[in-house]
Amino acid sequence: EAAGPLVLPSESLRSIVEACERAKTAESRLDLQRIGFLSLLGGASELPTSDSVPGFCTIEDYLFGQLWMAVLKPEPISELEKVGKRILGFGANYFEDQDSGGWPYALPLIFSQQYRTALSFLAQVGGATGLMQATHLGTLLSSSGVLLDNLGETTSQQQVGLTTQLLVDYASRLHADPQIGAICALEYLAMIPNRNDQMKEVSTI
Repeated sequence: EAAGPLVLPSESLRSIVEACERAKTAESRLDLQRIGFLSLLGGASELPTSDSVPGFCTIEDYLFGQLWMAVLKPEPISELEKVGKRILGFGANYFEDQDSGGWPYALPLIFSQQYRTALSFLAQVGGATGLMQATHLGTLLSSSGVLLDNLGETTSQQQVGLTTQLLVDYASRLHADPQIGAICALEYLAMIPNRNDQMKEVSTI
């Protein structure tokens, strides 16, 4: 029923931390889910992981824990920046498989608001489908007021907006297809946010 992050009284928090430590040192077989729950509730700095226990073995589980912990901190934006830097530090090879189209790496980046890197990566490694997905997702986010930069970066890495670049690249690919032609390409160029950039690119079709 809480409207925001769960904030517990210090006495309750102490009890949870103590219960978590007892669970870790119990002589009986460790109940990883109990430890994980208490770790999340108590704000532990490190959350348990496993190769097989549901809830502790996938990148989605890891991200949920990291985002939960960030929300509990006094400066959640700063903590989310750190999560993004960790994901970037792992690199694409940590997440990728050959048939993924870039999504195993792009999703953690999106969750940690590393939008520029995520969408650029999708467009680069996902082929025609990845470029289409990155263009549509970038356009949707941008139209909703989301800045397509990486959280924590003080300046944009490129002078040309990422939304514009994606729309131009995708329009160029469409224009090269004789079955689709210039009309579909123009429809995408018409979505370029900046009017001057829009007219410049339309004039090249």
